[in-house]
Amino acid sequence: MKEFVTAIAVVGMLPQLNGQALFTYDFAGADPAGDALVPSVKHLTLSPFTRVNVGAVSQSDMFSSSHWNTGVGCDFSEYVSFTIKPETGYSLRIESLQYDISRSTSGPQSGRVSLLKDGSVIESSVDYTIDTTMAGRTFDFSDVTVRDWETLEFRFYGWNAASTGNLRLDNVSGFGQVTAVPEPSAFAGTTTGGLLALAIHRRIRCSRR
Repeated sequence: MKEFVTAIAVVGMLPQLNGQALFTYDFAGADPAGDALVPSVKHLTLSPFTRVNVGAVSQSDMFSSSHWNTGVGCDFSEYVSFTIKPETGYSLRIESLQYDISRSTSGPQSGRVSLLKDGSVIESSVDYTIDTTMAGRTFDFSDVTVRDWETLEFRFYGWNAASTGNLRLDNVSGFGQVTAVPEPSAFAGTTTGGLLALAIHRRIRCSRR
């Protein structure tokens, strides 16, 4: 029984690795208020969705943007995005992003999502076709962990539009884990206590032999 309890204590010190839904942008309601809604998440700071070099479209319950690139290649100066950052004393592990996307008949036919860390791209999705009916997509990437001095940004790109049509986003959800980072003194105390418990356990086992 003592061996079992010791094992539980050690396992309990390890971080949980199962990702969970951390936030969802649902853009509920009429614009501009709907576009400005930001999920409230404990120990995380998220920004509103913003548009860069594309136009705003008033459309309830989704984030709609117009005037996308009509060329056959991605224009990296046109995108919509949001940022996420852990609060002081916490780290964030982000694992994937799920979202619903569609376009108007004259909107961008091609899309891509990129993940940036402090302004530099670290992951990008494959280019995909955007349909005129809302469809769910998943941006699955290698897990990324950041501390409270680092900022992550997701950018959504669209191109190959017929004219000034719209790109629509909804139900943008991030999955991962937020973890408290122990102070160095607390970690040292935990480590020392764990080693002491292990030494006592070994001594008891040896004395019984």
